[in-house]
Amino acid sequence: MLRPILVLLHKLKSFIRILKNDGVRESFQVLKSKIVKFFNVRVSKKMRMAWKGRNGFSISPFAFRITDKVYEMQKNEQFPMKIKFSIIVPLYNTPKDFLQDMIGSVLFQTYSNWELCLADGSDSDHGFVEETCKEIAKTDNRIKYKKLECNYGISGNTNECMKMASGDYISLFDHDDILHPSALYETAKAINKEKSELVYTDEAIFKSPNLHSVRHVALKADFSQYLLENCNYVCHFTSFKKSIYDGLMFDSECDGAQDYDIILKLTEKTKNISHVKKCLYYWRACASSTSGSPEAKPYTWEAGKRALEKHFKRIGENALVNLGKKTNTYRIVRHNRKKEGNGTSWVPKMRIESVF
Repeated sequence: MLRPILVLLHKLKSFIRILKNDGVRESFQVLKSKIVKFFNVRVSKKMRMAWKGRNGFSISPFAFRITDKVYEMQKNEQFPMKIKFSIIVPLYNTPKDFLQDMIGSVLFQTYSNWELCLADGSDSDHGFVEETCKEIAKTDNRIKYKKLECNYGISGNTNECMKMASGDYISLFDHDDILHPSALYETAKAINKEKSELVYTDEAIFKSPNLHSVRHVALKADFSQYLLENCNYVCHFTSFKKSIYDGLMFDSECDGAQDYDIILKLTEKTKNISHVKKCLYYWRACASSTSGSPEAKPYTWEAGKRALEKHFKRIGENALVNLGKKTNTYRIVRHNRKKEGNGTSWVPKMRIESVF
């Protein structure tokens, strides 16, 4: 933590020295040239071809700073366990540009053994969702698309996605978000190294539509059951072994916190959980999303409370779930455990860094 601060101070001192010696105009010319040099990342022809014509996917490879060397290394690496990922995306009236960006970010993954399962509950006014998905699916047989008879809700639509999945691991992905090109590669790497059954990564919240307008970066804690029972800090990007999902379903009573509910269920079945300490998921902040403002969907707080109450009932623990002081946090009063302090479970702090 200290080293980046020292480097920043050194750069600042250098700029002040140049400013004193050369004046304002020359100093900013030097600064401009350094910025241009910083962003002038070499991108391979193969990488450019992979990006080209991605059905309107507008985000440049420069956005992720994936260099020629890194791209080739990740594309060519062979892991002992050749894991197939089923990326689960329930669709409902997804804006076309969001849809194209979401699918494009999957197509550009450096790890290629995946399938994208799309279950579409969109209404008749959003026929372009079906048209766009079918058009892109023609170019890549790893994309599976199913038009649903009606909208079953977020949990019901996700359950329809699960019926389509044939992979070894399931990855949860929202219909308006973006994956870093290395998301599946880093997840596969963690699974191969640690034999993990559940893997989650760090994530960033960006202000739509500009990927560079990052509002927060969530640098998460390693796995803690107590912390998870106080807030869903695991969230995105989560992947889990399909075999530990057997017998489970997404619960419509927890719509709005359905991912929280399923993560709690999975942690009841495995403790082999890994945290990839890299920001590999971009959560889009817009007026209607909880990433833009937790208050945008107030029902998610109550839905999370129901998920926790069901969790404690399943594990046979007598616990009272209260809403926390902050939105989408919870205060747990445990009645059948040895009291620690005042007998309540407190929320440990998680690092949330604002990026200016």
